[in-house]
Amino acid sequence: MLDARGYVVILVSKIHDDTLSQQFPGFRRIEKWPPKIYENKVLLWPRVEKCKTIREVYQKQHDVFKEALDHIFKERNWCVVFDEQHYLCTKLGLQPENEMFLHQGRSSGLSIVNGAQRPAWVPLVTYSSATHAFIYNTNTRSDFKRLADMGGADTYEIEHNIRQLAKHEFVYVNTRSGDLIRSQVQL
Repeated sequence: MLDARGYVVILVSKIHDDTLSQQFPGFRRIEKWPPKIYENKVLLWPRVEKCKTIREVYQKQHDVFKEALDHIFKERNWCVVFDEQHYLCTKLGLQPENEMFLHQGRSSGLSIVNGAQRPAWVPLVTYSSATHAFIYNTNTRSDFKRLADMGGADTYEIEHNIRQLAKHEFVYVNTRSGDLIRSQVQL
């Protein structure tokens, strides 16, 4: 889906894991905003190797991402991917920016993709403003409880379908209509 968009930025918070650069080989890595004029699909991935403490890593990532989000909000028409939304919002303190993008983004032509390891870690504002959700297998009760907050979808139907998922399968939920579809990742 991200390949279909014209302007995409993925906020990469992992220090040593280059999984995203492998998944998106056409995306250029940049360390700060803005990208060059011809770079419209980027991994915003600040270098933190020289940081001596975790606090310095947090500060560097916070500063780079906050500056980028401020510019992106003004520029409009970007698709912004918050990889590890929980980390970006809680550890880096970018919850207000994430909420602003969720509440005001669509009217500015922004698309927001929030990635998270567990539904229980996703802030409620995400569920209240999301138009689509892609959910992979989970068996944790707190995850199902949080999924119950998703608008338009039947909680028991979601839980029933998620519990039956095989490897590489997911449940897609259109939170506006309540439609639910089980599908599979094509490898």
